[in-house]
Amino acid sequence: MRAALAAAAGAVLLASVSTTVAAAAPVGVPPSGVGGTITAWGSDSRGQSTVPASLAGKTVTAVAAGLAHSLALTSEGTVTAWGANGSGQSSVPASLAGKTVTAVAAGGNHSLALTSDGAVTGWGSDLHGESSVPASLAGKTVTAIAAGGTHSLAIVAPATAPVIIITGTPGNLTVAATSPSGAAVTYTPPTATDVTGAPVPVTCAPASGSVFPVGTTTVQCVAGNGPASASATFTVTVTTSAPTLSGGAPAGTVGTPYRYAYPVGGAPAAVVTVTSGALPAGLTLTQTGVLSGTPTQAGTSRFTLTATNSAGTATLTQALTVNPVPVATVTPARGGNQAGTAGQPFVQPLVARVADAAGRPLSGRTVTFTVTAGSATFPGGSRTATATSRADGTATSPVLTAGTTPGRVTVTATVPGAGVTPATFTETVLSLTAARADLRIGLTGPASVARGRTVTVTVTVTNRGPNSAAGLTTSLTPGPGLTPVSATGANPVVTATGVRWTQSGLAPQQTLTYTVTLRAATRPQTTTVGATTATTVTDPNPADNRTRNRLTIT
Repeated sequence: MRAALAAAAGAVLLASVSTTVAAAAPVGVPPSGVGGTITAWGSDSRGQSTVPASLAGKTVTAVAAGLAHSLALTSEGTVTAWGANGSGQSSVPASLAGKTVTAVAAGGNHSLALTSDGAVTGWGSDLHGESSVPASLAGKTVTAIAAGGTHSLAIVAPATAPVIIITGTPGNLTVAATSPSGAAVTYTPPTATDVTGAPVPVTCAPASGSVFPVGTTTVQCVAGNGPASASATFTVTVTTSAPTLSGGAPAGTVGTPYRYAYPVGGAPAAVVTVTSGALPAGLTLTQTGVLSGTPTQAGTSRFTLTATNSAGTATLTQALTVNPVPVATVTPARGGNQAGTAGQPFVQPLVARVADAAGRPLSGRTVTFTVTAGSATFPGGSRTATATSRADGTATSPVLTAGTTPGRVTVTATVPGAGVTPATFTETVLSLTAARADLRIGLTGPASVARGRTVTVTVTVTNRGPNSAAGLTTSLTPGPGLTPVSATGANPVVTATGVRWTQSGLAPQQTLTYTVTLRAATRPQTTTVGATTATTVTDPNPADNRTRNRLTIT
């Protein structure tokens, strides 16, 4: 009996070897075909002819029969196996879950499946390696499989180079040379992708940003390498042109800043030089054709300019006239006839106006203010200061401070130029006793404060004129139950009995503001806060120099 079974098994195995090859659908495509329901018959010793109920209602597109097991492939790309499972041939591997199977094959006691990505999976008996997919198939595309009694077969598609698509190639470019060696040219390289849309690096030569020589250069752009590559070309043409030089420099004026830019063309950029004659004294010429400086001598200068580049030259002859400084007038505008307190700044600065002979304002002129008589100085103790006239012709001096000697002060304002009459300002320095400064003191703050808390009061000192005050001393005196904590303002001196400020001076119609924080005692009482101010200048209304407010500690 055993011999008969072996012979029968051998007959079956022999028949299995000659089964039809299972061809797969195209890679990435689910199984297709007519499909339908499955029918099985014959020996059912291992249930191989009993179609599983799980296939009911499903469309079967391929079947395979082993020695005693069966395989079915559905239109969904899933595999169902049944029958003998002694070698695991009917246990579909979990690795196929979620994958699309496109073909199946059954051997004696092993099974094969081909998935849509062209990969083969084997399971079941592996006594002869029939279920072990060779490593040589890794990464290759299998298109058909077959299973014999104890061996397996696969058809591998020939390898093809991936298709590369290159797009966005720049059009042919034309640029002007920027130097004798050509021009640096920047362009946007093309892009490339394979058939799946994945990007492929692109290399262009010469690269973007390179210096291209004069003439036409072909740029070669390559994506990929070897058979799997694509290329594109475009040209870059660098041109030259002969220089152009035009324009005419306008007249200038001695002592007035001058600038004129000649229009210069050509590629590469031309270099401009003086090739004959001479520029006006005080002026220089740059290689780009800019004439600038401050003329120092009147007259007409004749000269020739030449622009040169690698493509040729261009010349331009010029006659530039520099006019002498126009006759100017200087007159006082503001700040004259002031009476200033000794040692204090005059309230207004000195303002002179510069104009030409027709009365038109002259700007950019240097005006020199000089104390020619009397006791007064500019910053730094100097008796001389300068200022530049603005568009309206006015020039404003720095602060003029009265000296310590009473009397008249004379200040002149002059500008360079022959025959220009200076402007004269007359001021008066008043002694401290002759000067008048009407000071008024103010004191504001709450009418009450809680025990042990702080209160802030404000002191103001206003000079109502007519002259500047000098040597100001201001004091705040708190009454019983109040103690100074802190104070703001210029140079405060805080003690347990009060606060004192000193100020060197105060101009007319100006106000000083101080604040003081006081702490109240811990028992209720009514007290006062007083404030006084004094100046070394005569005050015509000293009654305004003191004040006092009542404050209740609750």
